[in-house]
Amino acid sequence: MDALKFRLKAASLLETIIALLITLTVFGISAMVYVQLLRSGLRVQTLKASQRMSELADEMRSSQHWGTETFKEEGFIIEKTTAHYAQQPSLMQLELIAADEEGRVLASHRALILPRDP
Repeated sequence: MDALKFRLKAASLLETIIALLITLTVFGISAMVYVQLLRSGLRVQTLKASQRMSELADEMRSSQHWGTETFKEEGFIIEKTTAHYAQQPSLMQLELIAADEEGRVLASHRALILPRDP
């Protein structure tokens, strides 16, 4: 009968609170790691966009194709604009802006190009 009348000590309440704090701490740390993982995915996309814009800038230097265009790549959109450079009209200013599908700008690239003689 004494076994049925057994009461827990106050220490078990303290142990429960400590276990709850440890669980919440682990959950908080895992949430921070998850957020950093999501941000690193955005960094990878930014790097891909920067690489593709560098390739496009090299293509523009060689092809000398001027004008305004929009390129749709995997997961992002690149807008290309070219115009005469204001301070030196003999130069062309190339501007490339990469944005994700939600419209957030991932990266931009500007270059001055000396056009070839026709």
